[in-house]
Amino acid sequence: MSDDEWSHPNKEWQETLDLARKFGWSSELATNHGGMMLKCPENVHKFRVYKTAKSTENVARSKRNTVRSCEHRNIADVLDEVELKLKDANRMLRSAEVLTKRVEAEGQMEQALEMLDEAGEQLALADAIFEAAEASLEEADAAAQDLLSTDVAAGVESLVGLARSQVREATMTLRDLPDDHDRVQSLTAWRDELRKRLDDLKARLAGGSGASERN
Repeated sequence: MSDDEWSHPNKEWQETLDLARKFGWSSELATNHGGMMLKCPENVHKFRVYKTAKSTENVARSKRNTVRSCEHRNIADVLDEVELKLKDANRMLRSAEVLTKRVEAEGQMEQALEMLDEAGEQLALADAIFEAAEASLEEADAAAQDLLSTDVAAGVESLVGLARSQVREATMTLRDLPDDHDRVQSLTAWRDELRKRLDDLKARLAGGSGASERN
């Protein structure tokens, strides 16, 4: 069916149609009483949808649960979509982490240079800090070379925002998937890991901002 035929004026029914289409259900015009018939991939579960139906939000939600619980659903494409979003989030988050590490290393180098200027007796300590920061900076630069140039140019805050958006979209899709499915569980665990890394990076960025303001 065309996109127009998968549309419905009622919001609840539109969500039901979208989910059924995503899970591989098919549709055809009903031969009697009008409307269209939705069928699961194995043609076991089916129900009728009327385009002119009114005040049927509860029915639409009930049918949406039918689509979710149908064991014949085809979720391979949906899982591929979730995995792609998490891969994008992971790439952008990795870029943000590398850029943050580079900024932190630059800050350490500046601190070491200030120590060299202000206190000759702390030369040994400053040298050690400077060397460690320089090594960290080189490591961050090397890692940055492996990332997409567009990611590096985007900046940390932008990358974090984009990564968080991808994780949020993946989460919304995962809510409709069976939580006893092995791949769903694997992608959910990865989603949780990305959430933690985002929170950790947010804390690092907040700490860096606070230090900059104090200086």
